[in-house]
Amino acid sequence: MAIVNQDHLPLARPQLARLPERNVLVQPTNRDTGPGLLLSLLALARAGATAVAMFPSDHYVGNEPAFVRQVRRATRLLNDLPEKVVLLGIRPEHAEPGLGYVESRGGLEGRGRTRST
Repeated sequence: MAIVNQDHLPLARPQLARLPERNVLVQPTNRDTGPGLLLSLLALARAGATAVAMFPSDHYVGNEPAFVRQVRRATRLLNDLPEKVVLLGIRPEHAEPGLGYVESRGGLEGRGRTRST
């Protein structure tokens, strides 16, 4: 599923051509990440989805094979521990108070922490 702002639809539509029309949600106006995510989560819940991954379109992935390995690892963790939430991230280059941050408290019962990619 992809969510896109109405103003960006002409640019995004060709990039999303392989998705079924019902999997492209269009925000009438830009409301940023939170409301956009909520809109898609509500649609996924109505469709009966049990797992969700969010990948913002404005993030750069420099090492795609490593990223895919970590997503697969996260998927395996969720299959083993469906009550948990898996967060993939990287160490920031600098503090950005307006964006917030997550502090890790260690690994999951011997599974260790995922390395940054």
